[in-house]
Amino acid sequence: MAEVTLITDRDQAVPVQVERSGARSVLFGNGAGRSPELRFTSPSADLRTGDRLLTSGLDGTYPPGLAVAQIVDVVRDSGEMFARILCKPLAGIDHSEFLLVLSQAASMPPRPDEPAEADTAKKGGRVRGRRG
Repeated sequence: MAEVTLITDRDQAVPVQVERSGARSVLFGNGAGRSPELRFTSPSADLRTGDRLLTSGLDGTYPPGLAVAQIVDVVRDSGEMFARILCKPLAGIDHSEFLLVLSQAASMPPRPDEPAEADTAKKGGRVRGRRG
């Protein structure tokens, strides 16, 4: 079983880092047909149209360094507390034939220690060995 979530989904939020400047933010989906955006970003942040956004890895879900979007518009209105930064997903989310599956390797519990021959004999088990 797997769960697939598009970065454009309304409830999706992905921690990202700007490839050029290293600035960190969160990419929020806005629903089908609408561009995802960086919210709550200062108008003075070092962000430019064309900057690529990579996963930062801070959420522990996505490994760092996956390219997810590109900034297409930065609106810095002096009357607003935050800049409006619209992005375009880098993947063809509406027509892709392939997808990348991320999984964490399941770690197996450590193997129990083998019982010593003396412990086996105490429990009534038979100890087999070579006679010299």
